[in-house]
Amino acid sequence: MIYELPTLQSRNWLVKGVLGGWQLNNITTLQSGKPINVTMAADIASISRAGNQRPDIVGALHADCNSSHINNCIDISAFAPPAAFSLGNGGRNKLVGPAYLNTDFSLFKSFPIHESLKLQFRAEFFNAFNRPQLGTPDGTITSFDPTNLGSFGNITYTVADNRDVQFGLKLVF
Repeated sequence: MIYELPTLQSRNWLVKGVLGGWQLNNITTLQSGKPINVTMAADIASISRAGNQRPDIVGALHADCNSSHINNCIDISAFAPPAAFSLGNGGRNKLVGPAYLNTDFSLFKSFPIHESLKLQFRAEFFNAFNRPQLGTPDGTITSFDPTNLGSFGNITYTVADNRDVQFGLKLVF
């Protein structure tokens, strides 16, 4: 979005020059979460492919991953190890991680210097609302013991920086 603020109709050149002629810019990104692929670290099927095998699904699948719930956001009780020498019935990417919501703002003001020369002041705000952009939780089950899950179901990283603010001057000729 680009919006040019209305110019002021003032006889005072200082008021008109400083307060008028601003441009407001906005980029907002709204994305659903990335898929979570739940796998097991053990080679239960005995096919020499540890880490790629899927567990059995025995309950309702649910992922509650958000900024106030970054640990154990995948319910382990929905999964169980398959029988020995068999593959699990869990499908690929059955859960969805946290959404990505980001807003970047900028405010520009151009000051004419000469006919083909102007100085532009820029104020830019990246991740303006300082919302944490969470990564997907760890989907590898190392243990089915609810008291010893390791990092399964935990979000351990963010995919974007905190709020960044920068000011600049740009000479346009």
